[in-house]
Amino acid sequence: MTATNGLDLLGGNPQLKFRLVIASNGGQGIGNQGFAFDNVYLAERNKKSLLEHFTNSGDLASQFADDYVDAYYSENSQNVLDIQYHTSYPGNDPMNQNNPESASTRGGTLGISQIPYAVLDGGTDPAYRYNFKSIEQSPGSEELDQLSLEIPKFAISIDMDWLDNNFDAEIQVKCNAESYTNNLQLYIVVIESEVTAYKGENGDSHFRNVVLDMLPTPAGKLLGSDWVRGETDTLNYTWDYAPYVEDVEDLGVIVFVQDRETRQILQSASSHMDSQVGIFEKESEPAALSIYPNPATEFINVNLGERASGKGKLEISDISGRIVLETEVLPGYAIYQLQISDLPQGLYMISWIEEGVLKGRNKLIRTR
Repeated sequence: MTATNGLDLLGGNPQLKFRLVIASNGGQGIGNQGFAFDNVYLAERNKKSLLEHFTNSGDLASQFADDYVDAYYSENSQNVLDIQYHTSYPGNDPMNQNNPESASTRGGTLGISQIPYAVLDGGTDPAYRYNFKSIEQSPGSEELDQLSLEIPKFAISIDMDWLDNNFDAEIQVKCNAESYTNNLQLYIVVIESEVTAYKGENGDSHFRNVVLDMLPTPAGKLLGSDWVRGETDTLNYTWDYAPYVEDVEDLGVIVFVQDRETRQILQSASSHMDSQVGIFEKESEPAALSIYPNPATEFINVNLGERASGKGKLEISDISGRIVLETEVLPGYAIYQLQISDLPQGLYMISWIEEGVLKGRNKLIRTR
């Protein structure tokens, strides 16, 4: 049995003692039974999980899921990477037309038949698969905490040479386990961290971590089996910048290795042309609304960030993108209270729109 526990809250404390405490309620004698520890390991987390999100810019439910995934990555970027495949269904999506093979091939490998849909670290465990139908079926921090505490069996290093018209990538995969018998598959994903050149039929015009290509193909590269500790495999790839790349400085490379038998992703890593790019808010982005309490049952208080200078409105939309609650906000308000007791339990998006401009938004959880 392996037990893990996060110690994040103790970080930076110079005066700590580590103790193992074993207790019994005295209900029965244990005789000669007892505990034996063969390994105690204290270390920084070095497992990076991967969230693969399947979406479509012509689908209203996908717009809601995209916002949720973007916020989830922003909040958990130390432990997770996010890539977003644009599918050919149910609506027209120009980003899929640029690169149709990646979404269809990877979706087939993972068994994805609907969107929006996301998978954390591959595999077939339903606890790490999300259809965004409810808060329970959306990515959460608890599952990620469990995965990020694993001691990774493999390490990935990426050495990038970003040139004027292409990049050269050297990828090294190293086995950290005593042995690993199953076959490994290597995937190299080229992404653009921010895409604004298209307006989807669902009204969205800001897309994150869009998959542009997969190397050497969307099917990946077989690395073989029967690994031993310290064994490495090094591969080199070149990619010419595609004509549909909006901004070369937003390019990034995500590398991950997956067990071919279990489909579990064992480790992932990333490299960006500009180390500052990513999901985090830029000045042109709507702010994240402050909502409290959240989750909430009857009322919420929405902090608009600053006093409203013009007429505005607060909109709450459900996971399908349908507006379920709308209220006018007059100039002068900085904090506005909303009653949400009539809303069904579930996950929502609340948006603050002032003089026709989206100023802020955030997710809202309505509980009983």
